[in-house]
Amino acid sequence: MQQLHHDGNPLKRNYNTLAEYKLIEDLPDTNPLAIINADCAIVYCNNSFKNSFSKTEGEAFCDSQIDPDLVHMVRGFIKSHYSSFHFDLQLGYNFLNESNNYSVDVERIYIASVEYFVLRFTSTEERLKLEDRLNTIHNAIEYGNVPVIITEESGKVIYITKSIEKFLNKTIEDVYYSFFTSALVGLISKDDLLKAEEAFNTNKEWTKVVAHFDERGSLSYKELRLNPIYKGDDRPVNYILTANDITHYLLKNQIIKESEKKLRLIINNISDLLL
Repeated sequence: MQQLHHDGNPLKRNYNTLAEYKLIEDLPDTNPLAIINADCAIVYCNNSFKNSFSKTEGEAFCDSQIDPDLVHMVRGFIKSHYSSFHFDLQLGYNFLNESNNYSVDVERIYIASVEYFVLRFTSTEERLKLEDRLNTIHNAIEYGNVPVIITEESGKVIYITKSIEKFLNKTIEDVYYSFFTSALVGLISKDDLLKAEEAFNTNKEWTKVVAHFDERGSLSYKELRLNPIYKGDDRPVNYILTANDITHYLLKNQIIKESEKKLRLIINNISDLLL
């Protein structure tokens, strides 16, 4: 068993009811999750937890059926003043059939001013698969030279690609965890910044075409596009801002329009000669 870290933040997370907590928080059924009270009684658990631990609501969590190391860590956390705690734990196959190496996250919450504790279990194998998947996506974005900014729900920047760093002439350190419009200051007008913020506040898409000169003085056109990302409900969980190069598209349209204009002039001249 390896303890990783703990968080002593005294900030309380308060909810009026358990139903409100389940509505606000994302409670997936893919990994075991349970909520217990200070007496270690289970007040809520998902199906994955029921299948893995053979326990359900109303039963005691900290009993002889549960791994003693896990019981010791949970009881210790309950007696502490920490708001959250994370540790790795090896559990026997008789408890969790898929894998015996798990990461455990314990969080202190308050429902109707009563203290509860959320237990989340993530298999090391699944976590590694997720990390590999994220690395694959990251590499695809980076090597695909796609300029991207990703924000969290609040609009604060949590990820940018190298290509958009180059485009904005800013680094991740310049804009990390700042509101996304701060990355666009100097690129678009104050009016457009307000329109982007308004689109964010109303969960709408936003687009803006900008002209851009690179370090060699070459002119290109980028389409900035902000899109909210949803996860099963009406509340966006992330926002993605892209800067796609539309230079070829615009130049092609310009050539087509000029050709159409010349063709109309020729047709008009022929009509005048016939008349």
